[in-house]
Amino acid sequence: MTNRQGLSLLVTLLAINGREIHAFSHQPQPVSQLSREHRYNGGGGGGGGGGGGGGGGGALSLASTDDITDAGTAEKKGVALLKFVGEATTITDPVPLPSQASDDGKSLAAFFSIDSHRDLLMRGTGNTVEPMEANKELMERWITEAKRVGAVRPDEGDPLLQVTTSGIQFPGLKILSVATIGAKLIVDDDSGYPVHEFTLVKDTIKAEGPRPIRFIFNKLTATRDEEAKEQTTHSLTRTTAKPADSDDQMMIVFISSSYLEVDVSFPKVLLRILPVSKEKAEEQGSQSILKTIEKDSGPALESFKDAYLKYIR
Repeated sequence: MTNRQGLSLLVTLLAINGREIHAFSHQPQPVSQLSREHRYNGGGGGGGGGGGGGGGGGALSLASTDDITDAGTAEKKGVALLKFVGEATTITDPVPLPSQASDDGKSLAAFFSIDSHRDLLMRGTGNTVEPMEANKELMERWITEAKRVGAVRPDEGDPLLQVTTSGIQFPGLKILSVATIGAKLIVDDDSGYPVHEFTLVKDTIKAEGPRPIRFIFNKLTATRDEEAKEQTTHSLTRTTAKPADSDDQMMIVFISSSYLEVDVSFPKVLLRILPVSKEKAEEQGSQSILKTIEKDSGPALESFKDAYLKYIR
């Protein structure tokens, strides 16, 4: 195994031991956080420089929790903590608002309320989306995660979606996940525009790749039950609309802000085999996280925009 593969393996250990993993609070501008804003025009990929926090007025402002394990305390206990964070904002080209003079009942709010349109935002480039039945455990987890990432608290009847993702590709290893997503439709108090909030509630993982790397991954992530093998991943995506130009209120753009965080806890002794510094490992892991966000967010938002244009015709 090369040093690069070894690093990629280590930074993708999303669950070393489920009973020892602890997420820790989102700090403003962490070293490992990568943020980017790009305008998607259907041509694939995003460019442009980002500011800290995603820029463009659509970036997420995430809340910290008050019951998170302190990194310093964890390290004193012989546990090393790595945090990988990616944050991106995607904006479409301008589209017209439905005519207010129309009597067909079509509106931006009505478009957002249709489930098939909502699901387009989760499909990305190859994800499958299915509705799933809520239960007490999942709703409690949703409430906890919503508080952690600054999302609106769910109400009874808010839908849960099962999203099977195309995975995160690292050199020598691919991580696939089946995610339970809480979907909540709200109205922004300031703008009055509808907002889709997607909060990651639960995520289970499996690895694909050469047998030796999978063997090491599975050994390092081995636990006494399947539930403990879940990765400590926290994610929030908000999709809404805003005026395309302050002088033209009849044209809008769709904007999607995504935040994805993976927290890894493992025996501190393993830091000795890391081929780079802890900070460099976090930076490289965050690069992979950011690429994953950008791979799905642009095409998903473009599909949403195309469905909207078809809807208002």
